[in-house]
Amino acid sequence: YNWIFPISEGRVNVGTCSTVALTRSGQVELKSELNRFMADPGVSEGRLLQSEADGPAKGAVLRTRMQATRSHTERALVVGDAAGLVNPLSGEGIAPAMLSAELAARHTLRAFEKGDFSADQLESYTRSLRGQFLNDHQVARSLSIVLHSPPLLNRVVRNLQRKPDLALLIALIFIGQKPPLAALKPATLWRLIF
Repeated sequence: YNWIFPISEGRVNVGTCSTVALTRSGQVELKSELNRFMADPGVSEGRLLQSEADGPAKGAVLRTRMQATRSHTERALVVGDAAGLVNPLSGEGIAPAMLSAELAARHTLRAFEKGDFSADQLESYTRSLRGQFLNDHQVARSLSIVLHSPPLLNRVVRNLQRKPDLALLIALIFIGQKPPLAALKPATLWRLIF
């Protein structure tokens, strides 16, 4: 997907994102995709064509594998992107970053109250973090894999264009306001595909 985020008056952040698998296989070349997006006059009514870059294009891998991330150690808790909490379906990371920071603050307060900042004491943060996010991450990853099928994705997008209530549900899942499990209800899956 591609984005344009306002930064300040007259400045925007423009970017593109894809999966590691698609970029490694050569199916998607990020710099070419970014240039195509910026050159599309329908994207910003041609304004990006007249823009000037503040600097060179930069990139980074979004960490979406929370199960593979160590989120605590002695005297430290890891939150947000660093904890692998980026949504594997949408690439959104602000909501989980804020929620994990709140969890970390609670666990830090407990550590202060006990005077114990050991890895054993802080492990409760990792358990809470996984309880909060792991199921949704696993479902989002599964949905992401399924939606890598262009014919299926095109069918889903066409259905979303005709069903505004369903489009809203999917949008809320993408921005982290609804759990990905909401898309796996049989009736919802039926409406997405047929």
